[in-house]
Amino acid sequence: MKKWIVPILFGVAIVALIFLGIRAAANDNNDAKPDPSETPIAVSESDKAGLKEGQIVGQTNNPKVVVTEFGDFQCPACKAYEPTVTKIRNDYKDQVQLVFKHYPLTPTPHKNAQVAAYASEAASNQGKFWEMHDKLYATQDDWAELSNPKDKFVGYASDLGLDVDKFKREYDSEAGKSNISRDKDLGTKLKLKGTPSFYINGVAYEGTGGPEDILKQIDALVKQ
Repeated sequence: MKKWIVPILFGVAIVALIFLGIRAAANDNNDAKPDPSETPIAVSESDKAGLKEGQIVGQTNNPKVVVTEFGDFQCPACKAYEPTVTKIRNDYKDQVQLVFKHYPLTPTPHKNAQVAAYASEAASNQGKFWEMHDKLYATQDDWAELSNPKDKFVGYASDLGLDVDKFKREYDSEAGKSNISRDKDLGTKLKLKGTPSFYINGVAYEGTGGPEDILKQIDALVKQ
């Protein structure tokens, strides 16, 4: 009987490893993030300047508050924060500057995040970054798991009234690739815990109160 013990134990170990692998794959989706044990580092003056580089909307003339978001277009958590981001854009546009910086978690867990970033930058070249930004989040479930979402993005470009041929060329040429790399390099340097990650006047937002807490902090700074 003892000669069967080793094969049986080996088989049990294999099954356990497969089960753990399946669980890991199942969990590696919506909220996948870099190592959560990482602590955001102190922001240098040069990094503070970097936090102001990106896609900008709102007050551009000596804003009292600068809010920087590192986002991923395929990230469901980013999509969940969109009503808050929209509120910042609409309600504080005369006092707050909002900066979007790319932090696509590609190739895993968000396989289409990088190409979605290209689509947003191709739209930006025609003056419609924020329109494409909004469209990508609103339709996230429609393109997130496609093997090739290009046709979807081209359709959005058409919906937004863009020059579709120009959009296609720039999308295929990886529009904004250098800017996307710049943003991701800074996020990596700052040891972001995931997306969305926010900085308010160059300070990492670490609140646990959710979207409403961000609005409270902004409101307090605006009123100072």
